[in-house]
Amino acid sequence: MAFESVLITGCSAGGIGSGIAIEFQKQGLHVFATARDIKKLMHLKDLANVTLLPLDVTSKQSVEAAVEAVRKSEKGGGKLKYLVNNAGLGHTTPLIHVDVEPGSSAREMWEVNYWGVLRVTKAFSELLIQEKGCVVNIGSGAGLVYFPWTGIYGSSKAGINLVSETMRLELGLLHVRVISIMTGYVSSNFHANRSYRLPPASPYHSYEEEIVTTLNDLPANVTTAEEVGRQVAQDALQGKSGELYIGTQAWVGKWVLPYLPTWLKDYLFLTRISRLLARRKAV
Repeated sequence: MAFESVLITGCSAGGIGSGIAIEFQKQGLHVFATARDIKKLMHLKDLANVTLLPLDVTSKQSVEAAVEAVRKSEKGGGKLKYLVNNAGLGHTTPLIHVDVEPGSSAREMWEVNYWGVLRVTKAFSELLIQEKGCVVNIGSGAGLVYFPWTGIYGSSKAGINLVSETMRLELGLLHVRVISIMTGYVSSNFHANRSYRLPPASPYHSYEEEIVTTLNDLPANVTTAEEVGRQVAQDALQGKSGELYIGTQAWVGKWVLPYLPTWLKDYLFLTRISRLLARRKAV
């Protein structure tokens, strides 16, 4: 018996992709759960109707192999109804310290967060068009703000936010829905004890502790990856499309920031830096 199927990138344990995979599986779909390292998917191996696939979204060969695996799947019937582009990397550093050369972590992040979405969607587009399917792109509210230290990561998400909405119009002509998930704060392994060190000659050394705090700081009672996964799956299955805001304080990016003058946003962002640094020193 063939099930409707979904392929999700970036399903490592503790992340949003894992939460999405588990919820789609509960809803009776066949799930193709993927990650660059298949060992990070072992928490899903005993779930019924879940196929684990290695998938590096930066590799054309890896993506093509995943497409072939979906086409040959008996449980999925060789079809694909939903594609969730979730794989992503973070990057935090002052902009004057960004290594822009090929092979750098900043370039790798763009390969995953931006080009990876286009590469995977292009590869699976024929299957999605055949099924009048749905693409879900996991974006971020970070693409809506210009917060210090996060400019490179935010720029990749701003880019994919725009691509997602353009994709919605283009694929809509072919009867494929596109959902752009704008996440707020989410408790996941994305924030798991990341570290950072400034270059020795950096003029920002007095802010180094604050930069590290920015990497890992989350508000209290933040939305969990499981809650995000549940909402994403439900929205996709209910036929929604366009921009959807999910996660703690996600609404701020939609209903508050666009209407604030620049001077006030500058004040709020810089004040938050001062508060984070003061709180860290008090611990």
